[in-house]
Amino acid sequence: MILDLVKINKALSSTNSEFEYEVYITNDKQKNSCLNHQTYTNFHFWSCWINSIEKVFPRSLLFINIIIPENMAFTIPVFAVRDIYFRKILVSLPFTPFLPNLQNNQMLYLQKVTNFLVKKRFFHDFIYKINDYVKGDTNDYFLHLINLDDENKVIKSRIKPAVKKSCVRLSKIGYRVIESDLSTNLTSFYKLYRLNNKKHGSPSLPKAFFSEISLSLKDECILYFCKKGTKLLSCSLFLINESEALYAYVGTDTSLSRSHDPGHKLIISHAIQQLKSKGLKSLNLGKTSIAHDGLIQFKRSFGSEQIPLQYYSVKLGRESILKKRSLFGSTIMLINRYAPSIVYDLLSGMQIKLLSSQ
Repeated sequence: MILDLVKINKALSSTNSEFEYEVYITNDKQKNSCLNHQTYTNFHFWSCWINSIEKVFPRSLLFINIIIPENMAFTIPVFAVRDIYFRKILVSLPFTPFLPNLQNNQMLYLQKVTNFLVKKRFFHDFIYKINDYVKGDTNDYFLHLINLDDENKVIKSRIKPAVKKSCVRLSKIGYRVIESDLSTNLTSFYKLYRLNNKKHGSPSLPKAFFSEISLSLKDECILYFCKKGTKLLSCSLFLINESEALYAYVGTDTSLSRSHDPGHKLIISHAIQQLKSKGLKSLNLGKTSIAHDGLIQFKRSFGSEQIPLQYYSVKLGRESILKKRSLFGSTIMLINRYAPSIVYDLLSGMQIKLLSSQ
């Protein structure tokens, strides 16, 4: 997406911009005020993640720099994209498993800046995952977290009997889970990942993105495949940030008939034990829309804690013509589901179904 950063920064710095502190946006990582260790819980993970996104989507990664008197300054990486309705939006660095830790006052400064950007119509929407200090406009997602710090028998006791029974049955008929290296098995992973996203109507991230993180975050990526014989049925990519693992990306062989279990329960059950043995303290199963009751029950079946997830959101007012139930909205959703990836590349470099991954 091509943005006029000169125009945006001029508006931010003008006398009527409502700011009593310096604010500027850049797409050059070297010009940031304080992209430093204090902003992130794991600077290595974040720097590698940002470098990967910058290489694959060089025109979309932006940095909001806020410099406040008394030497207080911070930088927020954001992503400028077009949503499934082709509107310009800003999102907290997408596909990011671990967001920066913003203090309450920093979040308030960021709110003021993003409100200004939307009000001046530089963007249609801004969405950012927030902490407990600042309440968001939406609260329609759940986060599911498994505590791996407990004893094995306690963890196993939380898993529902139906899941345990299913895993035993799959093991008896020849299913098995293997741990693999993403860089070595990138093609196999990406094939299953693309098939799964197409089934659910979500555009896939380009293969180059996974290639980058497989190299820069080699030690932070754990890939599991579920196999029966020599056939790969499903896969899951877990990302590690210090003591937390994230169930980040999933792939499924969608050619399987409904009577064939792809083995996702077996992968998660296996991952729980393996990740605990590696010393990890928690497993984040990711966010789920409250409308997806089946997926919520699937994640709850592993004994996960269900936590309401909030996002701070700023929107322009006119929404009715773009509702999914309208003819226009339905057409866009249809394109989103079936268009090949090249269409998305041509339509601004990247189209994402907002808040559907991660």
